[in-house]
Amino acid sequence: MLYKIFDTLDENVLSSIAINLSQGKTAIYPTDSLYAVGTQIASYDQLINVLNKMGRNKEFSELTILVDSFEMANELAEISTPIYREMKQMKAAATWILPANTHYFKKRKLPFREQVGLRICDHPVVRGIIAKLGSPLLSASLEERDPDFWRYGDPDEIISDFGQYVDIVVDAGYVTGVPSLLINRCKDD
Repeated sequence: MLYKIFDTLDENVLSSIAINLSQGKTAIYPTDSLYAVGTQIASYDQLINVLNKMGRNKEFSELTILVDSFEMANELAEISTPIYREMKQMKAAATWILPANTHYFKKRKLPFREQVGLRICDHPVVRGIIAKLGSPLLSASLEERDPDFWRYGDPDEIISDFGQYVDIVVDAGYVTGVPSLLINRCKDD
């Protein structure tokens, strides 16, 4: 299923995407860096299956969790005041490796994680989907640190290369980003 969202966010389209994701479906959607593939966090096994079909073997612990706010981020990770300040000051798209709030994962019967890759996504489509879902998105970048990463901002290339693997593709036009920064703030043992 292809959804096109360009100038204005259509609440009905966002609701339809959220309903599909809440039913365990997977989607490709734009982020504040490039396009990504994901689903709601409770359907992690569906995302892992899709990634395996794409030839990208990933474990639950290797996937990024997209949230729409610091409040949601705080539920998933232990964010100290200095790290919070650093996150607030960051202008670029960044994935933060932080100590996981293991209670969150245990309560939802999700696989155990000591660390969590967390991103407060600034793209309006993703923020709208997360708001409609009321829960984070579990996500993997399509670009996998490919030197030709620009291709993963072009929805036509993405539909051609990856559309057959997912239930939904959200075309929000060309995303002119670069891969997100990866910032590890976990203490070494």
